[in-house]
Amino acid sequence: DAVFWLESYLKSYPGTLIVISHDRDFIDALVTRVLHFDQGQIKSYSGYYSQFIRIKAEQDLLQSKQFEKQQAKVKHLQSFIDRFKAKASKAKQAQSRVKALERMATVENVRVREQFSFDFFEPLHKPDPLIQFNHCRASYGEVAVLNDIHLSLRCDSRIGLLGRNGAGKSTLLKAIVGTEVDLSGDREVCKHLNIGYFAQHQLEQLNADESAFSQMQKLDPNLTEQQVRNYLGGFAFNGDKVFAKVQSFSGGEKARLVLALMIYNKPNLILLDEPTNHLDMEMRDALTMAIQNFSGAVVVISHDRYLLDATVDELFLIDSGQVTPFEGDTQAYYQWLRQNRWGKDVSETPKETVKAEPDRKQQKQLEAKIRQQLSPFKKVVDKFESHIQQLETRLANIEQALADVTLYEDTRKAELTDLLSEQATLRSELLQLEDKWAEAQETLEQKTTELNRELLL
Repeated sequence: DAVFWLESYLKSYPGTLIVISHDRDFIDALVTRVLHFDQGQIKSYSGYYSQFIRIKAEQDLLQSKQFEKQQAKVKHLQSFIDRFKAKASKAKQAQSRVKALERMATVENVRVREQFSFDFFEPLHKPDPLIQFNHCRASYGEVAVLNDIHLSLRCDSRIGLLGRNGAGKSTLLKAIVGTEVDLSGDREVCKHLNIGYFAQHQLEQLNADESAFSQMQKLDPNLTEQQVRNYLGGFAFNGDKVFAKVQSFSGGEKARLVLALMIYNKPNLILLDEPTNHLDMEMRDALTMAIQNFSGAVVVISHDRYLLDATVDELFLIDSGQVTPFEGDTQAYYQWLRQNRWGKDVSETPKETVKAEPDRKQQKQLEAKIRQQLSPFKKVVDKFESHIQQLETRLANIEQALADVTLYEDTRKAELTDLLSEQATLRSELLQLEDKWAEAQETLEQKTTELNRELLL
C-alpha cells in the first residue's frame, strides 16, 4: 500500500528524483533516465527501465559479436607474429603486425555477471487439497487478527496476499504452518503436507558461526563436497564463499541461503513472506522463474508487483480481519486503495502524469538511420575481409603444392620458381591488406560507438 502511495505522490513531484530501487515496476513508473553502474563506470540511458533493459541487451549482443570477431583477427595476427618474429627476413612484417594490434581499438568482452539459476525440486507427493480452513480464527492471546477464515489450498494453487502492513498477511502464513499463532476452528491438513516457509526472521536464525557449506551438510550428511558446491553455486555461493561464516554475509546472501535450505527439503507447499527484500534484480528474476516452473502450491506476500503479477493466479485481500478473494491484478488493487483507503483528497491529488509508451516506430527509424550511416564503413571492412580470405585461400593452396616432394625435381624447376614468386607477392599484399583492414575496423567501431551514443542513448 505504501509503495503505491509513494509512487502516486512522486509522479507529481516537480523537482528532480534520484531513485535507487530493486522494484522494477516502481522504477518504470517514475524514471525517464537510467544510470547504469558497471565495472567502475557509469553510463546514462534515456527512457524507462524496461527500455534500458532492451537497449542494454542489444548492445551487449552487438559487443559480444564484435569481440568474437576481433579475437579471431587478433589470433590470426598474433599467430603470424609468433611464427616469424625470430626470423630476420620476416622481422619487418612481424613488427607491422605488432603495430596493427596496437592500433586496433580494443572491444571489451561483455562481463559475465553472477548467474543465479535454481529450481524448486519436484514434490514427492501432491495430495489435493493440501490444507483447508473452515470458520477459523487466528489470534495472539486475546487479540484476534483474522476471523472466520475460509480457505482451501490445492496442490497447484498460486496465491498472492494483498493488504496493508499489520493487516494479518504474515499471520495467515503462520496459521497455515500452524506455529506462533493461536488458531481455533476447523483446520484440515493432508497426510503428506510438506511446507517450505521463508520469512524474514529466519535470516537471523541462521547460525552465524557456521558456513553455508556446513549448514547444507547438516541438512544432508550424505552430500559430497562437490554436490554441496554444485547446489550452492546455483545461489551464487562460489569458490571460498561456501566456507565463509554466515556472520559475514549480507542480507541478500542470507536470504539466498535460507531459500537454498528451504528448497532442498522438496516442499509441496511454499510460503514466501517478503522473499525479495534483500534480493537484487538478477536474483529476483531467478526466483520468479523458479516459482513459475514449480509444480507445487505457492502462497506469496511481496511488495514486488512484478513478482506477484508474474507468478500468482489468485489474489486474496486481507482487510479488517477478513480474508476474501480479490478480483483483478495489482493495478486493480491500486484503484481499490484510491477508492477505499486513501480517501477523496488523496485519490484526487496528486494527479498521475500519463507516460507515453515507448515509440517503437521512432526507435526503428533511429536504428535504421544508424545502419545507413554505418553502411559505407562496413562495406570497406567487408571488402578487405573478402580479399584477405581470397589471398589466404590461395596461399594455403600454394603451401600445399610446395609440400609435394616431386615439385623440387629439375624438370619442375620453373613451376617451383613461379609458385615461390607468387607466394612472396601474395604475402606482401596480405600484409598491406591486414594493415588497411585494421584501420577500417577501428574506424567502424568508433563510428558505431558515436552513433549509438548520439541516436539511441
